[in-house]
Amino acid sequence: YVAAPSGLVQGLETFIDGISESTVSPVVTDGSVNLLSVNLTVGISIVPTITSEVLRTQVRDNVRTALQNELIGRDFGDSLRIGDLYEIIEGVDGVSYSHITILVRNNFGDDVSTARLNSFGDLPINDYEVITMGETPAVEIISEG
Repeated sequence: YVAAPSGLVQGLETFIDGISESTVSPVVTDGSVNLLSVNLTVGISIVPTITSEVLRTQVRDNVRTALQNELIGRDFGDSLRIGDLYEIIEGVDGVSYSHITILVRNNFGDDVSTARLNSFGDLPINDYEVITMGETPAVEIISEG
């Protein structure tokens, strides 16, 4: 989800105006004010039996992919719960435990984490808002075991 270019907005408004009743005056509004971008920083501990650097890298990449899948294509009104993120990460083979930091930005790029995250670390949203993935989740191996 991204803001529509002005040409698309004008084109849509012209199209709707051409097919609407004469008593209706359509106005197309930019809905990007309802987008919240989430950046995740994750530290993972890998089980001690995984010592190969190739396997450690694969675990890290699997966590990153799982998080991307969780953040891309979310529906309007679909809140983000920190417990779900922990469940996803710790469900990846080879992860012992994890630590997650969430940064929330509004459509202007301002950090609104303090105002938007609740005391549990969840990001509750209204049904007209949507969460999008900001930067690719940063995943770092913090320890073994």
